[in-house]
Amino acid sequence: MPGPLPKSRSANEAAGNPGRRPGSVGPAGLPGQPACPSIVEADPLAAAAWGQVCSDLESLGLLSRTDGPVIARYCLTWSRYQGVAEMLAKLGGQAVSVSKKTGQPYITAFATAEQMLSSRMDKLESELGLTPLARARLGLVVPAEDSKQDKFNIVG
Repeated sequence: MPGPLPKSRSANEAAGNPGRRPGSVGPAGLPGQPACPSIVEADPLAAAAWGQVCSDLESLGLLSRTDGPVIARYCLTWSRYQGVAEMLAKLGGQAVSVSKKTGQPYITAFATAEQMLSSRMDKLESELGLTPLARARLGLVVPAEDSKQDKFNIVG
């Protein structure tokens, strides 16, 4: 489907419904928290990510029981990404190595895996509304924690 991703109904209404098309209501999931799959519980990093993601989505009003498989894929991908990033750091962070036979540079397997997992996480984060752009498309406004403090500068 070419073109930009569609905006949520609330975001479209906030923009004044520029296309003058009638709004559609997206399908709502079953309310409640999904059960954590055993494969996620078996991985400590994935289990911690599961709790954090479910908590964040619940506070935004986006969590439903039908989101379990997507959240599980995100958490397992996050855990694998952390493992690959740690291995890459142990190897000195070298993403490119030189072949001993030919002397040609090549991208290491860990760097390739890190890129692949990062790409998967980007897609899953967008689906779950975990990025600022995804939240903007959904028309969500996340309240600021402290309006007097900026991330880089202290105001007041």
